[in-house]
Amino acid sequence: MKPGTWDKLGFFCLGDDLTRLSFALAGIPGETPGDSRETRHLLQRLGADPKVGIILITERLARETAEEITRLRQQDYPPIILEIPEFSGPLPSRLSPWEQVQKWLGLAG
Repeated sequence: MKPGTWDKLGFFCLGDDLTRLSFALAGIPGETPGDSRETRHLLQRLGADPKVGIILITERLARETAEEITRLRQQDYPPIILEIPEFSGPLPSRLSPWEQVQKWLGLAG
């Protein structure tokens, strides 16, 4: 990836209605998939979109589509996929976003 490219890439949110709406209020586009098949399709489409740099996906949707997320994370280019809690709160025993980033960077023990 060329220097200065990351600042031109956008965010996209996949989540429940309230989570998606919360991010929409901050100017981040998103969708609420109806099922795991639709979520996988959206992830594939977003993973191929050169304008999407970071995908925010709720923990529940990420759990349902773990294989597709793993495949996308193995690419050598964006998007970064960050799991976020739903509007109702985090799932038990999930890593915080900061812990996820530390793990990806190899900083977590």
